[in-house]
Amino acid sequence: MRVSVAVTVRNDRSNLEELLRSLAAQTTLPDELVVVDARSADGTFEAVETFARDAPFPVVAVSEPCNRGQGRSRCVQLARGDLVAFIDSDCVAAPDWLARFHEAWLRESAAGAAPLGGLGAPSRAPADGTPIQRAVDDVMEPMEAASFHGVNTINCVYLREAVLRAGLFDLALHTAEDPDLNARIAKAGYRLARVDNPCIHKRRDSWRALTRQHFEYGKGGSALQRRHPEYFPRRERWMAPTMAAISLAGLALAWRSLWFLALPALALVALPLVVHRRLAWRFLRAYGPGPAWWRRLGVLWTVFVPYQAGVLVGRVRPRAGAR
Repeated sequence: MRVSVAVTVRNDRSNLEELLRSLAAQTTLPDELVVVDARSADGTFEAVETFARDAPFPVVAVSEPCNRGQGRSRCVQLARGDLVAFIDSDCVAAPDWLARFHEAWLRESAAGAAPLGGLGAPSRAPADGTPIQRAVDDVMEPMEAASFHGVNTINCVYLREAVLRAGLFDLALHTAEDPDLNARIAKAGYRLARVDNPCIHKRRDSWRALTRQHFEYGKGGSALQRRHPEYFPRRERWMAPTMAAISLAGLALAWRSLWFLALPALALVALPLVVHRRLAWRFLRAYGPGPAWWRRLGVLWTVFVPYQAGVLVGRVRPRAGAR
């Protein structure tokens, strides 16, 4: 089967150049590379054009204004492979990355009656990654594995035909475009699976960047809850409104006594740990009650609370075109 590697990028030249070098060093080269650049202003597209001149495979590159859903759909439209392997611009592929995906596709295709529509794989921080990046790894990997078939476009392969049958990525979504596609692929009768073929991913390494990232994820998650409620337990659909109600109640009562502010504060601190208590206990057993444990609890909080705030904002102010 022919394999197209697909990358969407915007203003990420230094990271993309490292990714391109890793793709050129694959033991099994892709049949082509498709790059969609969202009108970068830092020379990213020029770097792709320079790489294309000596690349050991054909390179199809376009630069046009687009969000993530539009960019990823454009990649699929431009690709000529039977399979489209997505990898993010801030990732690095191991030399056998594509060969392992090809072997896994053949193996997983033979393992079930329904046709295989996609394979997801984990992404992990660099060996010299920061303590925050390693903590994010520990928190996000089990969540990503359990969410929407464990396939996300940081590191995955889709059957191009399945993506086309599902209607491509939703052009209205600038986050959560991959789980939305996964749900539609599954509803179209395809199987999705997850395999152990990690890539290196330079995850966010500051609390501020993590907060902003998961707030945006939450706004996309709000669209997912509307479109695919069967994927969300009832308690998760009510989590954001409940947190908002507790916080508003505390603020409303604060005029009587500032002690009432402890109510929303306690809720915001405790809820992430209650919801993800198994992870919290796992980290405690692995690291003990030291800095590494507290750092992972901090990541749990930073992942959960801004995400729920984003869900609430997405419900109050849904993006134009979001169904």
